[in-house]
Amino acid sequence: MSVVHIPTPSLIMNTHKKQFPFTDKSIRVQLLCVANGVDTSVDYASARRSQHLQKIQILPEDPRPSGMTWYDYLHPSSAPCERIPASDFVKGVLVPNNLLLDRVYEGWLNTQTTNIANTIPSVQHIADGFFGKSGSHSTFRVLLNAFHPPKHGHSMR
Repeated sequence: MSVVHIPTPSLIMNTHKKQFPFTDKSIRVQLLCVANGVDTSVDYASARRSQHLQKIQILPEDPRPSGMTWYDYLHPSSAPCERIPASDFVKGVLVPNNLLLDRVYEGWLNTQTTNIANTIPSVQHIADGFFGKSGSHSTFRVLLNAFHPPKHGHSMR
């Protein structure tokens, strides 16, 4: 693995700077993550254990400013207003394609072209806050049930 080191935090144009209290260390860690393709909170946890990144600097357990989702932190150029709304995602992607289980959705997502796959979230992106911090958007199942509740007497697991 080749690690990209970004020494100057002032190089980032962070769209969330005014909304969240970033520190130089938080920005430096964010730049390091973006430069090395750290895409999810799971990737970040793995990167913390990586000897390659540990040689550059020690990564804190949670570098995000207070109130910021993992998705927003690891995707600073992705504005929430540019993302597909949660209801459109469920009603326009999941339901019509019968993608009612997270593993089925992930399999389907992996077969999509890059331009489609880049506009909709993975299951982990949903858990990381792609649709915000709302409790009704916290997991694939909860999100699906919020906009497509199970029929009476049927459990959706």
